[in-house]
Amino acid sequence: MAFMVRDKGLRGLWQRLRSGLGRRPVGIVRVRGDSMRPTLGDGQYVLTRPLGGGRPLRRGDIIVFREPGARGQCYIKRVVGLPGELIEFEGEQVWIEGQVRPELGMVAAPAGGRDFARRWHTGAGEYFVLGDNRGDSADSRRFGPVAEELIGGRVWFWRGRGADGFPLLGE
Repeated sequence: MAFMVRDKGLRGLWQRLRSGLGRRPVGIVRVRGDSMRPTLGDGQYVLTRPLGGGRPLRRGDIIVFREPGARGQCYIKRVVGLPGELIEFEGEQVWIEGQVRPELGMVAAPAGGRDFARRWHTGAGEYFVLGDNRGDSADSRRFGPVAEELIGGRVWFWRGRGADGFPLLGE
């Protein structure tokens, strides 16, 4: 299958991206919902790469994964806690290993207004994830840490903030 660039102003960017892809697979994922606003919006498309390539997941990476548990729904969230860390919520602040982390933003109650655990410990190979729109996000506060084997890939490219679409790729 071939992709065509419909926006001539993006042709050079697509050629640079394509040449940098090499043999590693790339996924195209459509964002559903507003849990990652303002970074990613409903209907926006992102490009993902599988984990590996010598770069471990870092705090702040955005990942696509299957929800832990029986439903297996796909989600896109930001990595906040790494394996073996203690994550705590006090007031509206995120604490990692006893240190307040203001760069991780404020924490509101998760979607549905349900209360959530205020203290989590990630095991080996587990990541704690949150949506950027903390008040409208079903995330690790609801379903717990995400095992690495459930992670489908890391988001590595998206069009600017607030975009409603991704016109770079077409049929």
